Amino acid sequence: MGRHGVSKIVQITDCHLFGDADGTLLGINTRDSLNAVLALVKTHSADADLVLVTGDISQDDSIASYAFCQHALETLGIPFVWLYGNHDEPERLAQTPFAANFPQAVQLGDWQVLLLHSQITGAIHGELVNGELTRLSAALSASPDRPTLIVTHHHPLPVGSEWMDAINLRNGRHLLELLTTSPQVKLLIHGHTHQAAEVQANGVTVLGTPSTCVQFLPASPDFAADTRQPGYREIILESDGCFSS
Repeated sequence: MGRHGVSKIVQITDCHLFGDADGTLLGINTRDSLNAVLALVKTHSADADLVLVTGDISQDDSIASYAFCQHALETLGIPFVWLYGNHDEPERLAQTPFAANFPQAVQLGDWQVLLLHSQITGAIHGELVNGELTRLSAALSASPDRPTLIVTHHHPLPVGSEWMDAINLRNGRHLLELLTTSPQVKLLIHGHTHQAAEVQANGVTVLGTPSTCVQFLPASPDFAADTRQPGYREIILESDGCFSS
């Protein structure tokens, strides 16, 4: 945790890594693009307290792709945690050392960070099943005065791209309705959409974050890649519940 009760988080997302070092997604070598983003982190955010990797770590579900991600992150010297995306298979990783990288919650200074599992086996869209919603409610009830950051892979609100909004978090609006009785929840961040976005809903700021590889064209009815460069998000959490990004 940083000085004066301030914590800094780096969010990277949708790395889509391959086991093969030459693997590409829409013409982009995803290992190279991740390394380029992490070089930026080293230059501009080296004092971060936590790196959050919010899903779709792998494109081909290979153990080698997760090993590459872990090694790349370890070079930062910053603690990191992972979240499952629709391209990541928990059953595949359950018996590997990587399973320990997927906690349900992290305590960071005065904040709690709740990581919600929205991955549905065999599906591209996401959903928070009853067990996740029950766990969320219990965590919020246990810490009513603690500023809270919620993390999902899938986006809970439409981003204005018809094809992307068809594979969203199916009960995202239900999630945000639940949060109306939890004013300690200040912020929700997600991946999946491969673009930056910011909307307000029920008193909660919802932030989407660029991928570390290819970006998707905003407001496109059909799938289309964008020419914007890879990126990451830096979030500053203040002890009084305020934040900036």
